Parts: sequence; structure tokens; C-alpha cells
Amino acid sequence: MYSKCGSIDEARSIFDQTIHKNCILWTSMISGYAQSGRGSEGLKLFDHFVTEEGFEPDHICFTTILSACNHAGFLDRGIQYFNKMKKDHGLVPKLDQYACLVDLYARKGHLRKAKELMEEMPFTPNDIMLSSFLSSCRIYGAVELARETAEDLFKMQPHNVAAYVTMARIYAEAGSWDEKINCDGGQLGFKTAFVMIMEDTDYGNDGYGNDENTKSLPHYH
Repeated sequence: MYSKCGSIDEARSIFDQTIHKNCILWTSMISGYAQSGRGSEGLKLFDHFVTEEGFEPDHICFTTILSACNHAGFLDRGIQYFNKMKKDHGLVPKLDQYACLVDLYARKGHLRKAKELMEEMPFTPNDIMLSSFLSSCRIYGAVELARETAEDLFKMQPHNVAAYVTMARIYAEAGSWDEKINCDGGQLGFKTAFVMIMEDTDYGNDGYGNDENTKSLPHYH
């Protein structure tokens, strides 16, 4: 309760006073650090949990630690923990753990690696994973990867207006206003997205994206 309210130090105090700690309590404390922007402390606690206390982390705990790496932007540590799941603990990664690692790669700009991981994993990417990846494509200006991802997403959810808006923004920011979104029912969806983006006063000062203060996009690999 304390950690959810942002009182992470109070939560840690109660945690330390608890004599009999189970996996759920450890996971909750690690999650509290991650959500409070103190991912490093969460990772340190996890390492202590495994090496010093001798607990065996489960899938939920690994999802939490990978999320902590995601919040903190620790790509290398995230990869290490993902690999340790099977190597050190005999756990086969599930969709949730793959989703965390894909998102971590994408947020750090390694979009092609994230795409490869989605293609190689033994699960079909769900709409949440694809939507998150699409947003990262927008951040890094990866138009072609965004187009491929959007087509997969539209097949799952042809009436997902949010995805149309994201794709419209990607085209607009790339200066590709003549591009068309190719999917069933896409014409109406794209028109809706077009109207929404043109009405968004945050996009451009003159309503056409001609903002001289627009920053250049970061590079992706």
C-alpha cells in the first residue's frame, strides 16, 4: 500500500521489519522501487533476494525485474536477467517476459533487434506489444518498420483509431502526407486519424506541421 502511494521508504521500512518474507512480498517491494523511479535499488534487492536469501524467482518476479530494467533503461541488465531465467532457474520465458524485453530494446532505439525478437519468439505478438512498438517507431522515425507493424496491428484490430492516429503522425512527421494505410476499412480510419491530427494544436503552429521549432528525430538501429 505504501509503495503504491509513492511512500517507498516507508514501504521498505515495513519490509525490513517483516520476519517471514515470501516471494510475493519480495516481488512487491521490487515493483515498488521500479514504479518509483528507483530501478537500481530494485535490481539490487532482486540480486540479494536470489543470492543471499536463496529464493527461487517465478515468472511474475522476472516480469517485475524486467519491468524495472525497462523503467530505468537498463538494456544490458535486462538481457542478462532474461537469459538467466532458463539458464539459472529453469524457467521458460512467457509472453510477458518477451514483451518486456521487446519494449526495452525498442525504447532504447534497437528497433530491428526488437522486431527480430518478436519474429523469433514462440508466441504471436499481441495488440499491446505491437502498439507499444509502433509508438517507439514514431519516436525514432522508423517509417517502414512502423508500416509493417501497423499492418499486423490493423489485421487484429481494424477499427483501432489510436493506431491510425499514431500511423498518421508517423507519416506526417516524415512529410509523407500522400501515403495510404493499406488495410480493410483503413480508408475511413485514416480519414478519422487525419482529422484528429490536424485538430491537434500540439502538432504544428499552423495546423500543417510547419513548426520551425520541430526537433529532429533520434536515430534507431
